[in-house]
Amino acid sequence: MSALNNEKNVTISGGVNAINLGKHWAAIDAGDKIVGLISMSTPNRISGEQYDDYAAKAKSALAVLGEVKSGEVIFSDGSGYMFRKNLSHKNRSKNPEKVREAKLYSLDFIKQG
Repeated sequence: MSALNNEKNVTISGGVNAINLGKHWAAIDAGDKIVGLISMSTPNRISGEQYDDYAAKAKSALAVLGEVKSGEVIFSDGSGYMFRKNLSHKNRSKNPEKVREAKLYSLDFIKQG
């Protein structure tokens, strides 16, 4: 299955339409910049213990570069490629929260022109 089949339209802050290019792990350095990126997607034949091993090694490799976060890579014509960090679970608190926006990081190491 190609990555194009997994695309879906999403809306990011400011009402900007974007395309979701899938789930990834990212290494974030001390300057709050993305310095490494690895896809969570694997072929369907990779599952169970083999996927767990892949995930552990991918996150370990990224940890050499910075703090590892999970999220989605998105693309919009106006902003280019961005990494949208996953939010923590919404329903764990007994106190209602205000609506939160996921943090966006520019993927400026990807040539966008």
